[in-house]
Amino acid sequence: RKGENSTENLHNSEENHPLGAALGQVGSSYIVATTAGGDLVLVDQHAAHERLVYERLKEQLNQGFIQAQPLLIPTPVTLPRHTLTAALDAANLLKKWGLEVESHTETSLMVTATPAILGDVNPAPILKEVSESIEENANRGSVQKALERVLSTYACHHSVRAGRRLSLSEQNQLLRDIENTPAAATCNHGRPTVRLLGALQLATLFDR
Repeated sequence: RKGENSTENLHNSEENHPLGAALGQVGSSYIVATTAGGDLVLVDQHAAHERLVYERLKEQLNQGFIQAQPLLIPTPVTLPRHTLTAALDAANLLKKWGLEVESHTETSLMVTATPAILGDVNPAPILKEVSESIEENANRGSVQKALERVLSTYACHHSVRAGRRLSLSEQNQLLRDIENTPAAATCNHGRPTVRLLGALQLATLFDR
């Protein structure tokens, strides 16, 4: 009973937050929570976490650069010649974005570091997407557009995937992080990350 009271108290304290306390997941993709006021909260875990990572990356970049993590084993990545040239020309910019590369062969670059926030990640698809973005937007004269696409790529690769099971503590932590991130109401593509059904709406669903 003592353990039950402890769990109940923890749940009640979580409920007092705007997005409430997590009850569980639906399809290992959506978090279901309830607030102290009796509202039901639904969260798209992938879209929400993708936005959180995006905002953290922007914050790091605003401070000067995205933190990089050196690879224990540098990875060669093959690229089309024109894309490789664009990436190599932008090596200093890539370094600022947490992706460090060196010349390797006529058809490949050696990746020596990746953004730390991505953790243990395959650098090949990231370098390819980033290099293509740089090449495409350089032709348009827009480094800012390239940067936005790069950050979006990073966020997508790092975010919690739909279909991943999360513990209740992980679900609640995601709820708290959303509350503390001003732009977290929508994902990077403009779709909503959170839906709320008020107690009155729920009653209406059951013709009350």
